[in-house]
Amino acid sequence: MLQRFAREIIGTNNVDVVDSTYYTPVLRGLKETVGVSAATSDFDSLKSADVLLLIGANPTETHPVVDMWIKEHKKTSSMKLITCNSTPTGLDRFADITVQHNKGTEVALLNGLMHIIVKENLHNSEYIENNVKNFRELKKGLSEYSPAKVAAITGIPENTLREMAKTFACGPNSTIMFGDYLLQLKDAESGVKAISNLALLCGMLGRTGTGIYPLVKASNTMGAFDMGCSPDFLPGYLPACNDDETTRRKVEEIWNSSIPTNAGYNISEMVEKAAKGQLKAMYVMGSNIAKKLSCKEALSNLELLVVQDIFLNETAQMADVVLPAACWGEKDGTITNNCRVVQKTSQAVNPPQDAKPDWWILTQLAEACGHSWSFESPESIMDEISRFADIYGGITYDRLESKGIAWPCWNRQHEGTPILFADGFSGRKARFAPCEWKQTE
Repeated sequence: MLQRFAREIIGTNNVDVVDSTYYTPVLRGLKETVGVSAATSDFDSLKSADVLLLIGANPTETHPVVDMWIKEHKKTSSMKLITCNSTPTGLDRFADITVQHNKGTEVALLNGLMHIIVKENLHNSEYIENNVKNFRELKKGLSEYSPAKVAAITGIPENTLREMAKTFACGPNSTIMFGDYLLQLKDAESGVKAISNLALLCGMLGRTGTGIYPLVKASNTMGAFDMGCSPDFLPGYLPACNDDETTRRKVEEIWNSSIPTNAGYNISEMVEKAAKGQLKAMYVMGSNIAKKLSCKEALSNLELLVVQDIFLNETAQMADVVLPAACWGEKDGTITNNCRVVQKTSQAVNPPQDAKPDWWILTQLAEACGHSWSFESPESIMDEISRFADIYGGITYDRLESKGIAWPCWNRQHEGTPILFADGFSGRKARFAPCEWKQTE
């Protein structure tokens, strides 16, 4: 609703999620290779994994529930765990292979593993032939990453690199999980592409026990991007800034409005513009950006700062207007997890004093601005979402009462899609995206 308010009422594509700096490499890297910017399998699929490659992540600290699932599966199965990080992690002592590589060398490491896999003919030639393009270019790029060179770059012995490559490629069902350690690097997008290349090279997509799992630390980050909280796209990942006929038709039909076609700023650009006095106002909902982005000076330059939050945090203390919001346990709604599963949340207690649900506040503001939104409940909002975003087309409140549903869910008869690409890539092919490792200071 916030992104709709920004586009329809304010007339700007300057809308973003505070954690987009970390998640944008996931969006771009996976989109370019497999075509979908999300985890490719659900967490139940992990129970069937024969090999788990954990790179650039420490679930013990960031995702304790996932950490617990990994430990339980390791104890009750023959799964082999490979941990790769530049610093020690809580899962290292459970791993079959543990490497602590030099910081910022993840792309070189992944390219080195793929070099060995191709050289020793461990790649899945049939899968590549049927499902992936650009193999020749990938193979050419990998020729630069011999075990000796990669060992010198990463600090990992050659025999360990060979063991890792063979273990992953031979699976038979291997999964890759990555997180904040990788996503904070300058070449994070290349890292994501390299991870995707490795999964495609070995055919580790489309079945139980395989897949790519980005571990995003903030709750409902996936849902925020699904709903178009980005300068680049609308709900359902429809393009926001070009003259796309499907987008224009949906906006006119469902929103009874038009949207701006000019490019929007991401959160980093907004803060930069505010610091220079080139951005006059900000509406901040549910994020303490003054502290998180260390941008108090930039916020102080604004002519108007509106904050909608559950706490009077540092950002709210600087605001011209504070709108008290209800927290998750004080309202009904939905949340979308890392694996694309949409789940219903139910109100447990009443909100204090004048606090209201976010949807109610935004609806009232829209009405005050002369726009008739007339939403009466989260259920009515979900109905509009299912009309606008095709991937949510079959997700309704009544269906979420019994269990969560993984998008894409195309209609009310569709059961959802816990595992993507089970039948290939919908009439197209995935794409290898060769990545070059670049040394950073």
